[in-house]
Amino acid sequence: TRGSCLLPARERGQGNLIAFMGGPRPRSANILVTGTPGTGKTTVCRKVACELGLRHVDVGQFALEKGFVGQRDAVFGCPELDEDKVLDELEPIMVAGGVVLEYHACDWFPERWIQMAVVLRCGTEALYERLEKRNYQGAKMENNMECEIMCVLRDEARESYPSVPLLELYNNSSTDLAANTQRIVHEYTTLPQGES
Repeated sequence: TRGSCLLPARERGQGNLIAFMGGPRPRSANILVTGTPGTGKTTVCRKVACELGLRHVDVGQFALEKGFVGQRDAVFGCPELDEDKVLDELEPIMVAGGVVLEYHACDWFPERWIQMAVVLRCGTEALYERLEKRNYQGAKMENNMECEIMCVLRDEARESYPSVPLLELYNNSSTDLAANTQRIVHEYTTLPQGES
């Protein structure tokens, strides 16, 4: 999804994704949390990871810390990340399992890594206000609002992870935040753990 935070190279028309199709499955279940910037991914991920005793990995922050970013995108002003390096570095972490993986795009993570996917959504008024507070403007604001309205990330998650449970949760308020956290925690406890 363009214009959010860090742009994968595949969205710039460069690079090939590492397939990772035949590698090992995680030893315990992982959760992917995706959604348009401003939907509350970081807050939800931190709460879920804390309640379940899992590791929270914010992919954007991970890429920055590891130096897997390049130049800033001219249109959106976001650092471009090297997804091949990110995937290589994440592989042992994800295979160990017990990870809440957070990112605003999801179609480049190997399906075998993900045992549950969560798409956080937000009403357009609330989302617009949140993005304004982050100083999103112009094309960056328009792109993210359009992605939310057109359900781009929900559809991306459905197509990328057709065999795992997918939760689509609206995260407009603190009440939603508490309910969504508990829903994710509950659903996670029903997942099979370990290699299958």
